Parts: sequence; structure tokens; C-alpha cells
Amino acid sequence: MSINYVGSNRYLFQSDETLNDNIELPDNTEIILRNDAHVSCGNLTLGHNSLICIESGVLTVKAGCKLTLGEGSRLDARNGVLDLAGARCDMKPESTLMLSDYPVRGGTLAGGWGAIPVSWDNGDYKFHKYRSYLQAPISRVFDGTEFVGHWDMDRAYPQWFADADCDDWSEPINKAIDLKGSGEVFLPAGIYYQ
Repeated sequence: MSINYVGSNRYLFQSDETLNDNIELPDNTEIILRNDAHVSCGNLTLGHNSLICIESGVLTVKAGCKLTLGEGSRLDARNGVLDLAGARCDMKPESTLMLSDYPVRGGTLAGGWGAIPVSWDNGDYKFHKYRSYLQAPISRVFDGTEFVGHWDMDRAYPQWFADADCDDWSEPINKAIDLKGSGEVFLPAGIYYQ
């Protein structure tokens, strides 16, 4: 077994592992991937103030399944890959997604205002508004990923959605605008062909 339990609610993966399809973990849970571990999961739900840290390796959510991070949680994929091809990741209020040089592969990321639909409350529609945060450098961090909701970030960059040899910047620019919703979409100095 490649899972090491380090104290309560802390799981360390150091080699390849496939998790059960429906797992619910409590608040303050930590999941750490190291040593290029490849971990595959079905529906995985973490409670409030939890952490998934991909120090190296790949976390794959199976197609048709959902990864749900509770309120105030963090998903740190700055040093590894989050593979959502055919899957969905729901970031609850005040959650943060941190990315770097490894693009999120496919799937859907849901967070921020607009991610939870309006509901009917005492005869009036109620709009659920909350924040989900995105931190990423000016490089490609999404590969075919779709979004639900508007996320909070200092700036959105078209480079998040573009290949290095992009020859038509209209789609990456529009994706950055859609993701940001309002505020600054920043285009570093350069030539942007359409």
C-alpha cells in the first residue's frame, strides 16, 4: 500500500494508487502527492479548510466524476498535474486554486460567483455570491478546461489558455475576459495575431 497516514486526516501518496469511487473526508484533511505518484480517484469530497498538494506527480479525477473542495480549502498544483479530462472540480466559497508550469488537463472548474445557481427563497430568487481564488503565472495553465462562475484574481492573462506558438489570440483573450468577468485582463507587451 502506497498510502502513509501521517497523523489524523493527513494522507501521503508516494507511488501510484487508485482510490475508491466515492470518498468523503472530514474538515482539515491534507492529501499530499510526492515522488511522481499517479493517483486516480472517482468522486472525492473534502471538508472545510482542507488541502490537496501535488508536490510531484498527477492527480486524475475519473471521467464523469467530481472532486469537491470544501469552504476555505486549497488545491496546490504548482508542481504537478491536475487531470480533469471528462471530470469536474468544484471549489466551494473562499477556496484557492494555485497553478504554475503544469496545465490543468480538460474538464470543468467551478467556483466563484455564478458557480452555484440562483435558488427560490420565500418567493424571491436568491443569488449565491462568494469568492474562489486563482493564482497562476503568465504561462499556459489550462489545456481544454472549461469554467463555471467568475473567479477572483489580481489579473487574468490570455497566456493561460494559449500554446507557445499561438497564431490566433482572439480565443485566449476572450477566455480570459470570460473568466475574469470584471477587472483587469492583462496583455504583456507583444504581438497578438487574430
